Amino acid sequence: MEKINVSVMDRKARFNNFVEKQGKILIGKGHDYTAGKADVDAYANFRIISELLEGCPMTPYVVTMIYMLKHLFALITFSKTGIQESGEGLEGRHLDLANYAFILSDLVADHLDHFIDKTTELHQTRDEFCNAMREKIKQEKKNVNTINKFT
Repeated sequence: MEKINVSVMDRKARFNNFVEKQGKILIGKGHDYTAGKADVDAYANFRIISELLEGCPMTPYVVTMIYMLKHLFALITFSKTGIQESGEGLEGRHLDLANYAFILSDLVADHLDHFIDKTTELHQTRDEFCNAMREKIKQEKKNVNTINKFT
């Protein structure tokens, strides 16, 4: 990207143009974020996806699911309202969903690695705990034997 030199007035005009485009996109796609609840919650999709994915590790697999859910919720909104706000089109969303499903199948092994790593950590932690408890029990037995010698 080429470096630009602009005056404060030019920057103000560029900024106003940027904000105008931003507003059109937000208003145009805003309905897609509502899960058909435009009058109630402008951010319903974000809240629903957050609840659906609560506790999920942030792996590439889960990120792909988030992308899928974005398109799926736009289709749900269309199903409920018959309104298609964004310019992406239904066919584009269908194709995106199919592509994300393919990508998910490629990312399964990567996602499972996360759990293998966590399982290994859990086993190591469990083993360390068990070893520490065995040592503690041995020490307690020694203490009891020492006390028994003097009683």
